[in-house]
Amino acid sequence: MNQDHKLPDAMTDPQLLQATNRHAEAETLYRRAQAIAEANGEGVPKDDVAAYMWFNLAAASGNKGAATQMQVMEKIMTPEKISEAQKLSREWKQKK
Repeated sequence: MNQDHKLPDAMTDPQLLQATNRHAEAETLYRRAQAIAEANGEGVPKDDVAAYMWFNLAAASGNKGAATQMQVMEKIMTPEKISEAQKLSREWKQKK
């Protein structure tokens, strides 16, 4: 019984393409958040609210590291700043 097993083609399989796109989006959002959170005044200003917003979006897209970063940031941010970042996340998702 010789069965031919065909692997999905990454360029044509819709489910694989969708998963790949989700992963790429989550990674992009995570890197954006990381850049803002770690900024030292060169190029991108440090902004905890914006960084938290991007980490939140990355976590919602499946990036596990983003959720960890959010927990770290929650220790140094005020509840008001966290609420503001969450609001910005919701607004960004609605525009998308």
